[in-house]
Amino acid sequence: MNRIIAKGMVVFWFIMVLACMASAEEPYVIGVQTDVTGPGGVNYTPVEEGFRIYIEATNARGGINGHPIKVIYEDNKSSPPRAGAIATKMILEDKVLGMSIISFSHSHPPVYQLAKKHGVPVIAPWSSPVGVWDPIQYDAREIFATGQVMHPKFDYLGYSAPQVLVKLFPKNRTIGGISYDTPGARIFTDWALRWSEKLGYKVVYRGDIPPGTLDATPWALKIVEAKPDILITSFGGDLLVYLFPQLEKLGWAGAILGGNFTSLESFEKGMDLLKKQKENIYMWTSTIPFGDIPVKGGEEILEAMKKHGHKFRPWAHHVSGWVTAGVMVEALARMGSPGDRSALMKALEKTNFDTKGLMGGAIQFTPTDHYGLTYTMGAKWDPIKKGWSKATDWIKIDPKEISKLSP
Repeated sequence: MNRIIAKGMVVFWFIMVLACMASAEEPYVIGVQTDVTGPGGVNYTPVEEGFRIYIEATNARGGINGHPIKVIYEDNKSSPPRAGAIATKMILEDKVLGMSIISFSHSHPPVYQLAKKHGVPVIAPWSSPVGVWDPIQYDAREIFATGQVMHPKFDYLGYSAPQVLVKLFPKNRTIGGISYDTPGARIFTDWALRWSEKLGYKVVYRGDIPPGTLDATPWALKIVEAKPDILITSFGGDLLVYLFPQLEKLGWAGAILGGNFTSLESFEKGMDLLKKQKENIYMWTSTIPFGDIPVKGGEEILEAMKKHGHKFRPWAHHVSGWVTAGVMVEALARMGSPGDRSALMKALEKTNFDTKGLMGGAIQFTPTDHYGLTYTMGAKWDPIKKGWSKATDWIKIDPKEISKLSP
């Protein structure tokens, strides 16, 4: 009898050990959807790559207190219906704790609606068109942003581009603006041109060009006719490669001030097609082009890239994904295990993530602010080194203050 009891105790403790081991290895499950094969693939795939590399580096170190992070990756092609379907699958079937969406702004609303319905926190490194700096007022409690916000009352890049502009060029110059023909990019153009006018520049051209356009002749002709001294742009590599050389061939020789909205490979391809205009290319950016400008955080990304592989060359877009993944991992660690979506959201609202020079300051969230202070800087293209150099210091921007001054 005692022998039977002893054997039973051994079996019991063996089962308990297995249960504890299984619990210790239970993964944190999150979802990431991005545009890989759609019209925004050239822009967003490097962001997703930065996210993946951070997660793989974390898992290689043992995950979070022994728990690995399992990421469900999906390609939404920047399609709103597809983005909504993917979010539904992630929430109901994959049971994700949180999500990230990395694609054109028009694909975000269905994801946000589902996130709100099911209480799932979402972090957007790009194209978040909600008032995340005031989630209570705008009913955006589930949404967090580490990068660009496109909102009628505050467009981060639409405000920051003129702040860089005024530090690089004298006032009383004429300017034009051209961006993607998407909701977020149109808001950007509105803000950028209105603030430029407030700062003393004269707007002579405004245009929106659809993603995937291969012949930019109609827009190029109008720009050349308007003769702006400076052209503010916000679009990806597919247009960059075609429009800039076409403008040069038509005789326009003004300055270009663009955003870091493309891969480095696409940018260089466009620059290689230019003959003379290479000396007059500038960029505003919220994430430092660490492949050209060394910073402490950039060294960590480069090391992770070597260990875990990458398709795209080191670039500012990797920073967007890397920082966003870092915020998610920090929140998962703070939440502990087991945890649920509500616990993750509360943990995100305590974020204070050190970007180590990759951005102008820390990423900080609170229950009443899911964005925090943000920063921008200007950079100049060096055609000899084929890289970027710093053109301005970091410029601090407070969304809550700027939204009161909407142009």
